Amino acid sequence: MADGNWQTEFDSAERLHRSVLAEVGDRARLARSSLAYNQASQRVRSMVSKLGSEVQRLRAGLAKGEAKLTNHELNRRRDLLDSLSRKYQAAKDQVSEPASGVAARGQLLEDLGTTGWGTAPHSSEGFLGQEGSGRRVMPNRTGVMETERSLGVGTGQVKQEQQKMLDQQDAGLDVLADIIRRQKGMGQDIFREVTQQNDLIDEIDDRAEDVNQRLLATTSNLRVVTKKDRTCGYWVVILLLFIAIIVVLFA
Repeated sequence: MADGNWQTEFDSAERLHRSVLAEVGDRARLARSSLAYNQASQRVRSMVSKLGSEVQRLRAGLAKGEAKLTNHELNRRRDLLDSLSRKYQAAKDQVSEPASGVAARGQLLEDLGTTGWGTAPHSSEGFLGQEGSGRRVMPNRTGVMETERSLGVGTGQVKQEQQKMLDQQDAGLDVLADIIRRQKGMGQDIFREVTQQNDLIDEIDDRAEDVNQRLLATTSNLRVVTKKDRTCGYWVVILLLFIAIIVVLFA
């Protein structure tokens, strides 16, 4: 892979990663139980798989042509490739979905208060006095729909994860508030410094204007002196010629 081709391939992979993020954002606006969401998930998985292939091809191309590169260029490309690899791994983790099973789904529905879709355990007595090998399955009348996050997870664990997410968000907001306060202080300091610098610039401008006026006055005076010096020389020449004429006439 030539140097220019490697950079072109890298730019193409970066564009593909941005397309993956855009597709994931569009998918997030869809209902998880809809057909459009499933189709979007398939497209995202295909794009992420293609991105992984691009990363592997870039890595192979860099290893093949590293002998022709300078140390600076080689380190730069390695950094770019490492960053792209991390982006690929993050995208892969983001679109991965947890595995689901019948037992986990039934346990979740039991936690939600119904076994409408769960696996009914065998019992010697039927539901409502009916004899049979299995318990009668109750339909889901709670209106609760399963999501990908709830597959195989109990209610208590879901609450713990939600509380953990809220705590993390609160901590992040506290950090963000501290950063904003520091940025505000820095902005106020910069404003005061800029104000002082503007005052200094105005003072320098006033002094420069004064110096300019003095230079103009001095230049005018020099022109007058120069003009007077030239006139004095002319009168000396005229006087000498007059004396010479008189000497010639009376000689």
